[in-house]
Amino acid sequence: MVLEERKPIPQAIKIIAEEKGILELDNLSSFLYDLVLLHDRLLLSLSDEYDYKYHSTFYFYRRTGRRIKKSDKLLVKLVTKESPFVILVIIGAAASVVGLSWTLIKILEKLRDWKVEKEIKRLQKENLVLDKYIKQQELRSLLEDSVGEKLLEKYPDDVEQIIDCTIRDVLRLSENEQLKIAEVKTLEDGREE
Repeated sequence: MVLEERKPIPQAIKIIAEEKGILELDNLSSFLYDLVLLHDRLLLSLSDEYDYKYHSTFYFYRRTGRRIKKSDKLLVKLVTKESPFVILVIIGAAASVVGLSWTLIKILEKLRDWKVEKEIKRLQKENLVLDKYIKQQELRSLLEDSVGEKLLEKYPDDVEQIIDCTIRDVLRLSENEQLKIAEVKTLEDGREE
């Protein structure tokens, strides 16, 4: 009996974000762009097909600064601009192999959980600096646990810089004035279960 090698399948992630007030276009645009940056940084640092070092410059933040194959780009299957805001994204098959999907989902779930924590901590403004530090440490721990070995294999001298940049990307996504992640779901074949 010959075992058939399974081809990787694209992963679908449904993100539901709560809105504050009438959604301003720049906040929507920033939210989507920050999501793309986070995906791209994870892809560039985890995939064997890319060399992160060539993408760790200032140009990374420009639209054309990340040369990613079309098949590896984050795709949009559905956007619903009602209340709440919903986006269904598809992560390319190659990216799902390197653990990008799992790591991205865990980061988005962490952002969702911060919403609840943020409401409580808003009452304790003097703890904001400590709160940001704790969030950075949570992210650092998540990244080290989920992709640290892969990064050490590929970029032993740049692991800290890659993790620091990823944390900055996540924090920027979490600081959107109007859109806060409320729910994250992984979907089979892009369909709701």
